[in-house]
Amino acid sequence: MNALIGRNVEIKMKLFPDKRKSVGSGTELKAKVFISGPFTLALDGKGKFHEETASRLTAIIRIIEETGRKFFSSQIAEAWGDELEEPESLSKRDIEELREASHFIAYAGSVPSLGTWIEMGMAVIIGIPVLICMEKGIPFRSDFLKGLVDQNLIELAEWVSEEDIRKKILLFLRNDSRTKRKT
Repeated sequence: MNALIGRNVEIKMKLFPDKRKSVGSGTELKAKVFISGPFTLALDGKGKFHEETASRLTAIIRIIEETGRKFFSSQIAEAWGDELEEPESLSKRDIEELREASHFIAYAGSVPSLGTWIEMGMAVIIGIPVLICMEKGIPFRSDFLKGLVDQNLIELAEWVSEEDIRKKILLFLRNDSRTKRKT
């Protein structure tokens, strides 16, 4: 059993090295927001992106841009489906971007996204603060997810309006006490 635990720690350190950099007498994280949301299933058969999903993700991106923070969005990286990458290269890219992130914000709406939940799990494991902007009326049916919320490992924000979600995102980003959790 100890060998398995040791191997898991070794894998974690290899995939997710400590992203703190020395600054003066302390450490500081790179301020970069990883924005996640549906992609593959948000594209229709003609390559058009699901309208509501695109609108919500665009709103999140605009809010982050207004803060002056750097961010990563696969939707932008792949031109909202016009420049799709191969699965191996996009997964490597997304893992690298996640390694560099200081915060993780995801949109969960009517279009399901297994990739978003995988990325969220990775963010929790490496100690990045997580905010899930969940469309109003989306059922909360995961005891595991509820457990992560109960342990303050992720935050859920119900999308009532764009102004309301703006306030929730800005509060989330300002809360520097969570910028790096011990994992």
